[in-house]
Amino acid sequence: NTLQLTVRNIGNAPLNISSITSSDPQFIFSLPTTTFALPSNGSVKINVRFAPTSAGAKSGTLSINSNDPLRSRVDVPMTGTGLAPAIEVSPTGLGFGQVRLATTKDLVLTIRNTGTATLKVSSITSNNPQFSVVQLIEKPANAVRNLPLSIAPGSSIEATVRFRPSFVAASVGALTGTLSINSNDPNRPRVDVALTGTGQGALIAAPSSLSFGGVTVCLATPSTASLTLTNTGNASLTINSL
Repeated sequence: NTLQLTVRNIGNAPLNISSITSSDPQFIFSLPTTTFALPSNGSVKINVRFAPTSAGAKSGTLSINSNDPLRSRVDVPMTGTGLAPAIEVSPTGLGFGQVRLATTKDLVLTIRNTGTATLKVSSITSNNPQFSVVQLIEKPANAVRNLPLSIAPGSSIEATVRFRPSFVAASVGALTGTLSINSNDPNRPRVDVALTGTGQGALIAAPSSLSFGGVTVCLATPSTASLTLTNTGNASLTINSL
């Protein structure tokens, strides 16, 4: 934000400005030179820009030194408030528990802006495709939103996160992932949410072949071999036919 300050010579002799300084680099003034002279009734306009580097109330002083015999130094107080977004994600982790293979379970993650400026979420990514974000709802408007997100101060987004363990043997058992939320929060540009779940399914284990050895043709008593079927999964195994 930029404001303008006017320095005027109301005397009857030249006003010689010897220096102009700012006590805080977040308040920046713009002039070709800080040493110049103003004739009687002359003036100069100084543009002062406030560029905060962090959130919160800021203050500084612009000091103008001259040959004014009564006020050789004039201090101009400057104040401003730095506005910044602040991301808050809850809960910090999602545990889906046991979910049957190829079925789904949804949980809700809340992304809230507790700061004083618009929070812009550029991306939400999962490092495991079995965990995914399927819906984004703005609160309190209950409006469906898409990425990228702009979240006003005091507002929030409810993200529906889905766990769907794939119908493959590798998905039986404990599974983990990380949901990464990237935003313009100056202090927390990336927030990682831990994801856990257990794929529930049956796994059949059987020998790849049976060996009967040498068997005499037309033998009255046929040779036999045992076939052992084992369920190494974490859910009941149903045998439909053999």
